[in-house]
Amino acid sequence: MKRSQLAKLELFPLFLSELFWAFKITRKEKVDLIHSHWLIPSGLVGSIVSGFFGISHITTAHAGDVFTMEKLKFLRPIWNLSSKIHKL
Repeated sequence: MKRSQLAKLELFPLFLSELFWAFKITRKEKVDLIHSHWLIPSGLVGSIVSGFFGISHITTAHAGDVFTMEKLKFLRPIWNLSSKIHKL
């Protein structure tokens, strides 16, 4: 299997793991701001967790995010969701 195909298979388990730990840490530490680096998967996870707990969220997009979103236009709705600023 090519490395790029393996990376695609790894994305969903990574997303689920990040989501699980983000919920757990946010609840335990009483977080008041989530700062996500990268739009996918961290920005999406940050948006979901911030919406659930009603806390602020910002996302830093790096160059790789921008180039990926330009190539893969079908990911644009995820970009829009993960790059929203919630309740600052």
